[in-house]
Amino acid sequence: MDFLKKHYEKILLVVSLLVLLGTAAWFALRIGQLTTELEAAPQPPALAGENLTPWPLHPYSNALAVLQSPPQWEKNPQPLFPVSPTVATNIIVIDTKELPFTVRGVRREPFKLLFKAYSFDATKNEAYNFQINMQFRPLTFFVLAVGDTVSNRVENTGFKIMKFERKLREVQDATVGGRRMVDESELTLRHGEEEPIVMILGQETFAREPVTEIQCDDDPNPQVIRRGQSFICKGNTYNVIDMRLEQMLIEEKATGKKHEINLVAGTNPAAKTSSGPNE
Repeated sequence: MDFLKKHYEKILLVVSLLVLLGTAAWFALRIGQLTTELEAAPQPPALAGENLTPWPLHPYSNALAVLQSPPQWEKNPQPLFPVSPTVATNIIVIDTKELPFTVRGVRREPFKLLFKAYSFDATKNEAYNFQINMQFRPLTFFVLAVGDTVSNRVENTGFKIMKFERKLREVQDATVGGRRMVDESELTLRHGEEEPIVMILGQETFAREPVTEIQCDDDPNPQVIRRGQSFICKGNTYNVIDMRLEQMLIEEKATGKKHEINLVAGTNPAAKTSSGPNE
């Protein structure tokens, strides 16, 4: 008893050390068991193929920016060009035995175009499905590929997409909380041998096109017609295939007859007529 009384502190220390060693041994044994169980567990199957390429975010940030300030046509637009348009002042009276209308010359009037949108295949580095708006046309034209004409079931404008050039520029934009890519791609249109028109995505582009007034024999109100459009006189539909300051080419829809109308002052105004596409 005297021994216990004199050395009880040492005895408690020894007991504590034994308990600590026993606890450490238990933890070591338990960790070993868990490691064995994890190694024996079935592993998840390995993913096949390559890692996916991160999807570019700039189309979405650009879409947000466009939604905040969408491009719009102006109401009651002012003249787009300071120079007065060239006007064919002579009024050409067509022989009513052949055609039931009068052509009141051709003039070139300013109009707007808008390269609205397009799709892009990154794997082929190729653009397609171009969307184009033209002033005085109520619908958006969807053009599949470069080289195709700007047309739909109602009208063939005669314009053709000649070239597309993709241009991206990085800018700082507080609305998206950082930097984003701005798409300033260019689309080039051309009508026949006329000067090409270069349009920038989302920006209005100005050009001029030939316009005429058709005065039908059975209608006191003249119709303003552009090339590619149609008009009706005395129940017959006529398609304006082409129009220039000096000449028009008109086709009767029902018969396919083509009428070449000379608009140059001092020449014979009578229309030259062909029987149809098979002539």
